[in-house]
Amino acid sequence: MRPSAILERVVSVGVEVCSVCQLACPGCPTQQGGKEALVGAGMLDPDRFRAFLDRNPGLERVELAAYGEVFLHKRLPEILACAAERGVATSIGCGANLNHAPEESLEAVVRYGVTRIRCAIDGATNASYRTYRVNGDLRRVIANIKIINRYKRLYKTAAPELIYQFVVFGHNEHETKAAAVLARMLDMKIFFRLNASPELHPVRDRWHVRGLLGYADREEYTERRKEGLCRELCAHMWTRPQINWDGRLMGCQRNEWSAYADDALGGDLLASCNNERMTYARRMLLGEAPPRDDVPCTRCEVYADMVRFDNFIQAAEIEK
Repeated sequence: MRPSAILERVVSVGVEVCSVCQLACPGCPTQQGGKEALVGAGMLDPDRFRAFLDRNPGLERVELAAYGEVFLHKRLPEILACAAERGVATSIGCGANLNHAPEESLEAVVRYGVTRIRCAIDGATNASYRTYRVNGDLRRVIANIKIINRYKRLYKTAAPELIYQFVVFGHNEHETKAAAVLARMLDMKIFFRLNASPELHPVRDRWHVRGLLGYADREEYTERRKEGLCRELCAHMWTRPQINWDGRLMGCQRNEWSAYADDALGGDLLASCNNERMTYARRMLLGEAPPRDDVPCTRCEVYADMVRFDNFIQAAEIEK
């Protein structure tokens, strides 16, 4: 059965906690510019978040990470407590750099049951790590991970699951085995990832990277799979609509062109997610409607690959 372009309910959303980041990673959209006019630089108001959850008691899960660094929000423990008190699961699965985090926040992710934290590390030595994570310090990151693990032991819990994300570049590809060892030492799961911007630090040992990930680079991935990298974000238009820190409805995390609604935090969430442009965008992703200039997907390269390969969103992707 083909999925519907109309949502019957919304049980999971992404809400950007903080769109600001202290690092200067050259491939990051926050660093490259272009998203500032739409996303802006700001932090989620905990009081608005509390009211949002109260208006939407059917919500079960909220992803808190997007463009910025969650741990820069000084009131993060309050946000986590607010969700936990209402039985809403939270995650920081889209990534955190964990370079600067108050211990209160590190304790809070354990105390309030954050399910997952994906930490962007990309190296096993500080020199390699800082090549891409500019202004970062791997020693600080490891120290903060150890603090989280200490609180996990204290509270006798396995949550949050800690992911050691390693984007494979030419300058760090020789450290993949060392990173896997370091991840085990830190009680983390290793997750190797293709570089989304292969013009930056392209891989050198293509055979090694292909053996690790199945593909040597983004172009090889797209041509062999007949789909764009990060295609899974398109399914979030159904499964986890993205909301900006100021309440604007982005739809998905790649959207840098225009918002679908001005205030999904303060308004009717289901109505916002089923407004005409959101519904039309989902029809485009299903291959049921042609591209339209006022729909952000029209300008996205992932959607362009769907059209190129006649490979639109399938029900299994949304169910997954």
